[in-house]
Amino acid sequence: EVAVDADGSVASTGDVPSTLSYELQHSLGFGREWASRGTLDMSTGFDRSVTFSRQLVLSPEEREAFAALVAVEGLYRIRLRSAPSEDASEGAAGGWLVASVRACDLVTTGFKEEIKVLMADGTSHALSLDYRVPLSHFSRKRNCHDPALLQSQAFVSFSSAATAVGSTLAQALALMPMDGAAASGAPPPGVPPSLVSAARSGDGKGGKGGEKPAH
Repeated sequence: EVAVDADGSVASTGDVPSTLSYELQHSLGFGREWASRGTLDMSTGFDRSVTFSRQLVLSPEEREAFAALVAVEGLYRIRLRSAPSEDASEGAAGGWLVASVRACDLVTTGFKEEIKVLMADGTSHALSLDYRVPLSHFSRKRNCHDPALLQSQAFVSFSSAATAVGSTLAQALALMPMDGAAASGAPPPGVPPSLVSAARSGDGKGGKGGEKPAH
């Protein structure tokens, strides 16, 4: 996999690793310490695929804390380092991106979670974190306080999915200055002559064309 400059020459990619790791933590209630959930590992290729370093399985103590969180309609929180661990080793750890969902919703969906990370183009830094659960018609009918959904299970494991996205290029719009070539009748580069003719004939919503402003 190579990078290509605008002139067609192969650009140097330096020592960019094939995968970047972002520290992920969670909290089972306000006032409780943050605990490690491993890392989100993101490929530096074009697809930016994201995987979890490990599946989250709640310990018996964590399951009790989660049940207490559900009982008070509390929020389950996660946080992600905005800079990868590779940068942290060089003294640039970055801040934290924090997001949360209702603990009750995690229970009714069978502990399914979806994480989306918005990345800054041209850098390895994350800009924002979107965290949600895939609620459905059936999950909304379940009662999260039902012991069968949480307490009776031998273990609780999360079903996790994550994606990373970058910014999207906006549509390029050509501007028409009122001097130079445009004033003499020639449209700017990229603008069809028919569009200019329609605007000047008054077909658009900008008023009558061809009128000169009064001095």
